[in-house]
Amino acid sequence: MANDKNKQSTENAENIDKTDGKIYWHDAFYAAYKMEFHEYVEYLEFIDEFQLSEEALIMDVLVLKKRADITIHRSIGKIFRTHNITEYKSETDRLKIDDYHKIMAYAFLYAAFKKVPLSEITLTFVISKHPRSLLKYLKTERRLAVRKVESGLYYVEGDVFPIQILESGKLDEINVFLKYLRSGLSVREMASLFSHGSRMGVLDSKNPYFDRVIRANPAEFREVIEMSEETKKIVFWALETTGALAEYGEKVVAERDIEMAQKMLSFGNSIENIVEVIGLPRETVENLRGAV
Repeated sequence: MANDKNKQSTENAENIDKTDGKIYWHDAFYAAYKMEFHEYVEYLEFIDEFQLSEEALIMDVLVLKKRADITIHRSIGKIFRTHNITEYKSETDRLKIDDYHKIMAYAFLYAAFKKVPLSEITLTFVISKHPRSLLKYLKTERRLAVRKVESGLYYVEGDVFPIQILESGKLDEINVFLKYLRSGLSVREMASLFSHGSRMGVLDSKNPYFDRVIRANPAEFREVIEMSEETKKIVFWALETTGALAEYGEKVVAERDIEMAQKMLSFGNSIENIVEVIGLPRETVENLRGAV
């Protein structure tokens, strides 16, 4: 995946390829991963695309536990030790046997380069597609146990490191950011995601997570916007900051300005005042006055 990551690093400035429309999910996953562990922000350090050597051997995400005595109670982080390596596969990729071997090799190299005991390292694979071939290989050829801990969470037991596989789309709702990091969301799922983000205070126009989810689910996003005024307020920032929805955003902005102008006219505000405050053309406001 190193070559893919190098390609992403140069193309992610715009976050989306202008020619083929492909969505690059990595930085959105990085944001989602950090948000899932938001209550442990003081105790975990997240390092994006940790480079193992000058030969560009890059791990997707390295999570460092800052204090050994801190226990992670989130189910997806219970196995965490001091050094936690994560490999992410988007909805267009599969976790293959070679990928598993590669990340195992990365873990050994990391231990050697950083002088870290093997007992302090864990591996996490975050995937969208069920790794049927890999699980069969681990069970039949490697003779390892694969235990389903809960929906979407599997432990690989008996290998050198503690290993977990997170099938993101099947995770429990508490892991909402990883669960909904994909296309094909329903309107209900999209509304739930934005409501959750609003309650947590992580709706940020600079957050790549919400940008990618909107780009991957534009029709559902539009429906969410139309559900209620409250929902529109929650996600209105996205309309003004997501290029993929610029045209729709302008339409909503125009409708909002018209509505505000109509209310000001009904309260007796002058045309001059409305033009100055809202910025609508005088002719537009005059036409609205005739309709009020």
